[in-house]
Amino acid sequence: MSLTRYQRNLWFTGLNVGMLIILGAVIGRNLFQIWDYGNQQQRRYQRLNQELSQARQDYQQANLRFQRVFDSGQTTSLLKERYGLVDPHDLKVKWKTPELEP
Repeated sequence: MSLTRYQRNLWFTGLNVGMLIILGAVIGRNLFQIWDYGNQQQRRYQRLNQELSQARQDYQQANLRFQRVFDSGQTTSLLKERYGLVDPHDLKVKWKTPELEP
């Protein structure tokens, strides 16, 4: 079966158009997936930012409460009472008794 030049050109043109349609569909699907992924990441980022700002507010409130309750002038007495230290830079020394050989 021999095709005329016109029929061959028409057939190849149709094939090219079909391939371009398929290629365009694949590209469009991939672009949609990339766009959807970007939107998901933006939503996650916004949620993370909200949680971070809430955590910062909670930290600031707790820090303010602590500063109101804690008197920095009491540091030495607290250290002395709790650990037996007078200065925050003091170190505890633990003495070991030497073991005597029998």
